[in-house]
Amino acid sequence: MIRILIVEDNLFTARAYETKLQMEGFLADVANDGEAALQMIRQSPPDLALLDLMLPKVSGLQVLRTLRAQPEFQKLPIIVSLRHSPPCPFKRRARRVQTKCC
Repeated sequence: MIRILIVEDNLFTARAYETKLQMEGFLADVANDGEAALQMIRQSPPDLALLDLMLPKVSGLQVLRTLRAQPEFQKLPIIVSLRHSPPCPFKRRARRVQTKCC
C-alpha cells in the first residue's frame, strides 16, 4: 500500500487530507512541523510527501533543502502545498530544489 506523509501545521487541513487519502486507500501519516517531518522521513521514508512550506520549527523550504541534499531522499516525490497565494520568492525557491508547487 502507498504511504503518504502529510506535513501540515494546520490540524484541520492535515486531518482533511488524512481522511480523504485513507478513504482512497492510501496509508497516511501526519507531521505537524518540519522537525517532526524530517524525523519521520528518516525513520521510515514514505512513498510520497505532501509538504506545506509555511511550518513551525523547521520551514518546509528547509525540509526540502535538507532532503534534496541527502542522496537517499533526492528522488522522494514531494508535492508542495500552499494554502494561501504564495509570494513569488517561495515559488522560485521551491523550484530551485526540484519541487513543483500546487
